[in-house]
Amino acid sequence: DSTPQRPPLLSLSLQSGATTTNTVINGETITYTIQIKNPNNRHITITSLEDILPETGLTNIQCGGCTIISDSKKYEDPIGDQFEVTTTTKLTWSSLTLTSSQTKTYSFTAQVSGQNNAAMLNNRAILIFKDANNQAGLIDSSLLATVRVQIKTPAQLGLSAAPSWLSDEPAAATGVDWG
Repeated sequence: DSTPQRPPLLSLSLQSGATTTNTVINGETITYTIQIKNPNNRHITITSLEDILPETGLTNIQCGGCTIISDSKKYEDPIGDQFEVTTTTKLTWSSLTLTSSQTKTYSFTAQVSGQNNAAMLNNRAILIFKDANNQAGLIDSSLLATVRVQIKTPAQLGLSAAPSWLSDEPAAATGVDWG
């Protein structure tokens, strides 16, 4: 049957402890989920499924059944000693088949780490496939998340019982030079 087939459906989602959609909290463990759905009545062969991770911000990455791809760079500190930094850059899954109308889900967890408030994490999933007619295709899906820094102890306003005056100038009494 050479009937043209529809491409698979690819979606990328995020689970976080934050109450706002696509928002993560610095320090928390989050879960990304990739879902692939075959809308056809014939199989689709997945040549490659890759998740391109944000350049910074994710540590302690854990996934089942995937291959973790890392990149190492050597740096030199100010006194001349060299050190190496290894960063996980992407996750891959390969040689997968989706049967007729099948949906498969792949997920991984990571800890959001070392990010400033309002930093952006861009995660991207790329699917390369061949349909039952041996026609190749590529689909990608991106998800942009905003990092928030959670305040553990709320600030409390109060007056000191023993204020410290920085000077005895008249300006000190008017609020220009006092602490």
